[in-house]
Amino acid sequence: MKVKNARNLQIYDILSRITQYWYKICKNIYKNTYILLFLFSVS
Repeated sequence: MKVKNARNLQIYDILSRITQYWYKICKNIYKNTYILLFLFSVS
């Protein structure tokens, strides 16, 4: 049981890291899209 839990924790840790990584990327893309739209609407 203990080994299984440790493995689950490791998987969970990796998944949360990947999720945070993608969240950062998506937030940056979203921000950049907003800036681009703003620039297009101004010009």
